[in-house]
Amino acid sequence: MFSMTRISSKCTRTIIWSLSVLGLLTGVAIPGMAKRNNGFGADFNGDGYADLCIGVPGGTAGNVQDAGVVNCLYGSKSGLQATGTPSAQLWSQNSTGMPGVAENGDNFGHALAFGDFNQDAYDDLCIGVDFETVAGANQTGAVNCIYGSASGLQATGQGGPAAQLWYEGTTGIKGSAEAHDAFGFSLTAGDFNGDGYADLCIGIVGKTVNGFAGAGEVNCLYGSATGLQASAGPGDQRWRQGINGVPGTAEAFKDFGFSIIAGDFNFDNFDDLCIGADKDDASGTAGGTVTCLYGSSSGLQSTGAGAPFPQYWSEGSSSVKNTPEDGDLFGFSLAMGDFNNDGYADLAIGTPQVNNFIAGHQKGGVHVFYGSAAGLQVTGTGAPDDQYWTRGSASVKGVGFDLDYFAWALTASDYNHDGFDDLCIGVPVDNVGSTPFAGAVNCLYGSASGLQATGTGGPDDQLWSQDSPGVPGVSEQGDGFGSALSSGDFNGDSYLDLVVGVPEEVVTTGTTGGAVNVLYGSKTGLQATGNGAPASQLWSQESDGVPGSGGGAFGLSLSD
Repeated sequence: MFSMTRISSKCTRTIIWSLSVLGLLTGVAIPGMAKRNNGFGADFNGDGYADLCIGVPGGTAGNVQDAGVVNCLYGSKSGLQATGTPSAQLWSQNSTGMPGVAENGDNFGHALAFGDFNQDAYDDLCIGVDFETVAGANQTGAVNCIYGSASGLQATGQGGPAAQLWYEGTTGIKGSAEAHDAFGFSLTAGDFNGDGYADLCIGIVGKTVNGFAGAGEVNCLYGSATGLQASAGPGDQRWRQGINGVPGTAEAFKDFGFSIIAGDFNFDNFDDLCIGADKDDASGTAGGTVTCLYGSSSGLQSTGAGAPFPQYWSEGSSSVKNTPEDGDLFGFSLAMGDFNNDGYADLAIGTPQVNNFIAGHQKGGVHVFYGSAAGLQVTGTGAPDDQYWTRGSASVKGVGFDLDYFAWALTASDYNHDGFDDLCIGVPVDNVGSTPFAGAVNCLYGSASGLQATGTGGPDDQLWSQDSPGVPGVSEQGDGFGSALSSGDFNGDSYLDLVVGVPEEVVTTGTTGGAVNVLYGSKTGLQATGNGAPASQLWSQESDGVPGSGGGAFGLSLSD
């Protein structure tokens, strides 16, 4: 398994690839960042089938080991494929037209996000390179953006803008590059000013703010006819706790920007931004917080001008279920979906270490806050009450084990095409049968009253692993099934499909290269056996037509 450890005096992370489960349990691991899904998925070539990009942050780029690469598979009538048109792609900072230079330890592909930043009907891909060295500043980080075209993603300006490289020091970007900033640690896309161009927000989780190392901040770049830009209206925005109306106080190692997600929570046609700070201590305990900034005609704002005032949530907030405790990691993962189909986006918040860390009861949970005309709310005013889901909730399948990390990763989409979004929850250290720490995924289905697990108004809760009938692969200790999650309609049948990252999967050559499983949606929900939809797939860099040399945690991050 993999875990995170602090670098120098900063709260940035390095990924340690190891099959040792103890390596995970003695640290806090990097999630597959959940991102905003537009209800369909990314379509980089505009053919009506969703496409999938897979981060391999420890992959080999040319002859540069551990630089990081990204694989892209394109959708088709029969689902994801690697050998059709377009064929599978492999991207790195050594790719033709890509700005930057592939270097050992760059972490290219740690985070991924997509959006149509130049409104040409082709989605574009942004790639976090959070350990990139810039202007001599070690691990300050950067973001590469590749634009879509009729032939798919391209970096040379053929059919779309040329690829871009963004970092602190790029003209118009606020702030200066400092060692261990980790610019690009997390990414999400949304249209925050409602102009039709997608915008990009970038988590800088290791940023020093007011002298506090690792306090973290978030930068937002706005789209335009020429793509992402930092100097026109609105220019680059910079958001930090306790500054310019943002709630909270900047403090050392609070991880503001660890996770970010966009969605229209008050249904005013401007996307809003929620920011996880998984070690923040708003409630007097370092249990984590989530800050929500609302969009307006002038973009994200923190003053209540043209949109609701910012919100600041923790498990200590009024009417929020559960009790805040040190180490809960409230806000470690985020997902957005409309679970009760009322037009307002709802927010799912993962707390994968919920319950006291010192006591060792880390079984994990998920909060769901429902949207309303006034924004997110937890009291049932104009929307369902706050929900709180754990493995101990009625009818939720599986047994809650200490340290199984329920809600490590989250994704939401409508897998049975009934109009209600559904929520899938990664449990990457779950015990599967007699196999310890193999990983699993729970899926809760939406209904008129919101998420439910009893089959009332929607399908029953599902529990998936590599031991489930029809799912390719075999559950093995330390696989990490559920470390990252994503959704898209890869075969164009209007049922959304689920992608599950298995970054420590042992592939056919016997190396721990990583893989992804794909489960296709159907009238009855997710299925793996080809009943009304394609059968489940297993992809790795050993699959026919998939480029790459194997290794490097294929599936640690996914475009969503």
